[in-house]
Amino acid sequence: MKSPDIDSSPGAVLSRALRGVRGLRGLSPTEIAKRMGVCKRTYEYLDAGTGRIRLDRILAFADATDSDALAILTSVITSADEIAVRCADSKLFYVFKSALVKLNAELGEDLALLTARDCFRAFDAAMESLAAAARNRRAAAETFRQESAEPDVPPTRPNPA
Repeated sequence: MKSPDIDSSPGAVLSRALRGVRGLRGLSPTEIAKRMGVCKRTYEYLDAGTGRIRLDRILAFADATDSDALAILTSVITSADEIAVRCADSKLFYVFKSALVKLNAELGEDLALLTARDCFRAFDAAMESLAAAARNRRAAAETFRQESAEPDVPPTRPNPA
């Protein structure tokens, strides 16, 4: 849960999300503006979260930073700016969108027959599976780190001649 002192207005959340992704990518505002094809001042307004939230600018930002525009939008909707950074590499929301498009093509009109309960159960199972995958990756990384660490070896003494 966010601290009540943190501004949860859409512009503020968008600003933190964009700055988080920019920091993750190690890009300057000038570089992102150039990649987006806008002047630096235009990007600075977006980065500051001022003005209207424009979908075309968020899409251009995501393209410029190789991140997930849908995760950025979800960050704003949920007031959870960290989602944008945490999903920047996995493209979790793009993957979800692709799966939804596939399901729509498969079910057609029958997609409307699914209940909220059906969806919740399916998503809950999927989230459990993703959480397990993340925990397994964390454990594997920790094992690798421990196995790669040099053992504590006492310094060798010069051989007396």
